[in-house]
Amino acid sequence: MNITTLLLLSHLNENDYRYHSYQPDINRQPCVVIRNLHPTIAHEDIIDGLSELGHYVINIYNMKHFSDKTPLPLFFVEI
Repeated sequence: MNITTLLLLSHLNENDYRYHSYQPDINRQPCVVIRNLHPTIAHEDIIDGLSELGHYVINIYNMKHFSDKTPLPLFFVEI
């Protein structure tokens, strides 16, 4: 963020304005999907494995089936 953006956001927050901001595509974190892992695997194990490869994990989410909410062997990972 540049200084102009920070000043604008602080002004909006100080005056209790309602606004929406978004993160441009160029600044978004890369996301990957890891498949064929059992849904009961601990997220810490995935984080440890990826950190050994030099990746910093921000968030992990185990995807669920739409209709019955059963966990799928898919993990959505933000790195």
